[in-house]
Amino acid sequence: EEHSTEDPGESELEGTTVVFTWDADEEEYVPTFLEEDGDEDLLVDLAFQGYLWDALPDGEVEEGDRWEVGADFFDVLSEPCGDLHFVLESEDGEDEDDDWGEQFSDNLEGEFYVTYAGTRDEDGVTVAVFTLEAEVSTEIVKEEEIDEEIQGESISGTTSSTFSFDFEMEGELLWNIAANRPYHVTFNGDVEFEIDQESEVETPGGELTQTQVQMFEGTVELTTSYE
Repeated sequence: EEHSTEDPGESELEGTTVVFTWDADEEEYVPTFLEEDGDEDLLVDLAFQGYLWDALPDGEVEEGDRWEVGADFFDVLSEPCGDLHFVLESEDGEDEDDDWGEQFSDNLEGEFYVTYAGTRDEDGVTVAVFTLEAEVSTEIVKEEEIDEEIQGESISGTTSSTFSFDFEMEGELLWNIAANRPYHVTFNGDVEFEIDQESEVETPGGELTQTQVQMFEGTVELTTSYE
């Protein structure tokens, strides 16, 4: 059955200006607020990857040339500025601090290719066109303790859940040649999502093991515009 949900969110970064400055000692870009005072915790996990330079070739290319950029570029497209600290309505006003996103990124594997498809005019702007192709997967593992009382009887144990994702995606990166930065990105495709859950509990009647598998499939659509 088809199912659709909406979970809007907000970030306290909205309305602020963040500057990334190169730190030669740390060999990385460090974010700071430009003028206004802000919550320094909001700068944690921001990343200077929004320009998508990782997609560009190392040298000169001709139309039709194709190269691999690695599965982790999927994460760059999904969060081009890192963690923007969005708080979703479903999170009751608190930015959840767990390792879900970290596991998603760390466990990415697969293939991601970029092909140079020439140039074209896009609303009066000359852009270089790069087509994107990706087949990537990842998984997240969660462990949870069970300690409940049901109808006066104590039940304890553990639940192990594995969330697996398989993406088959394609898209297009338009590069503003004059400004030397991205202009627009579309990245769409199919996803298969599986939840494998195994629970082992101790009850007054003995040990109980339960295995549950849920499988879902759907589509992913990502659009990013640069101003």
